[in-house]
Amino acid sequence: MSQLSELVLEYQRTGNKRDELKEQVSIIVYNYPQGRRFFEEDDAGDFLLYFQPRIDRILRRFHDQGSGFEAYLGTNLRYQLHSYMQRKQRAKLRYYAGNLNLIWEGIGKDFLLSEAEPQYGEQPEDFNSQAAEERSRQVFGMLHAADTEDRVNDPHSRRLLLLGMKAADYLEPHHLEKLAVLTGYRFEYLFQCWSELRERTFCRRRRLALLQHRRNRAYLQLRCLEIQMAASNDEKTRARVVRQTGVQRERLRAVVALIDRVPRTPTNRDLSAVLGIPKGSIDSGLYALRKVLCEIESSQG
Repeated sequence: MSQLSELVLEYQRTGNKRDELKEQVSIIVYNYPQGRRFFEEDDAGDFLLYFQPRIDRILRRFHDQGSGFEAYLGTNLRYQLHSYMQRKQRAKLRYYAGNLNLIWEGIGKDFLLSEAEPQYGEQPEDFNSQAAEERSRQVFGMLHAADTEDRVNDPHSRRLLLLGMKAADYLEPHHLEKLAVLTGYRFEYLFQCWSELRERTFCRRRRLALLQHRRNRAYLQLRCLEIQMAASNDEKTRARVVRQTGVQRERLRAVVALIDRVPRTPTNRDLSAVLGIPKGSIDSGLYALRKVLCEIESSQG
């Protein structure tokens, strides 16, 4: 029996040496996350604070079954570390969601007038709005923009709007200023639609990042198994590694399939909900745009 196990059993019988025992356990808890993947140095102290209230209960519940207190403590540490990481991930998501609400809340006339220009910079000097407008009307066959408050009646201007909102995740406010010039839509209206679409796609971008992290981890483990299989000479070890390699390939294939199903841009249903345009009109408008762009690309080629 180890010395630490004897100390725990003595503490359970007499209640002595509690502080000394807790100090030794705290050192083990502090060093447990160090050296593990995805854990930083600050996680050691945070995990100790997270685990500290559970030390007394673990000391009381330990029963010697031949494996020693270290094994019992290691099982609890492994479970609690997993719970700690889940709690940390949820805290990060709440932080991102809170910042998102702070960024996008209160979008109105006063907010746009006071924040849009100083926050996002001036219009580039080399941007010739008149030449860009003439070029876009030649490419898309656009008529003159109608003088309405939020929307224009020109179907080609609306198609250009759909193209811009489809790429909302890649646009910045100064791009919206150019889009407002080209389509005839008000900048305030474009900014509000852009903000709503980015908020709708935030969870998808977060899920995509997590899936890509899982894919990279699965690929790294697969490469390590392949290297281990190539260097192994023992038949039993090689057979075990071959089975593990097959399982890891299936995991990698499943993660890649999940990544392929995550939309990279706002869906047509998102555009329909935000812009107030029927989904069928959005489908047909984007199809016509793709056809025009393919013809332009083929002619330039």
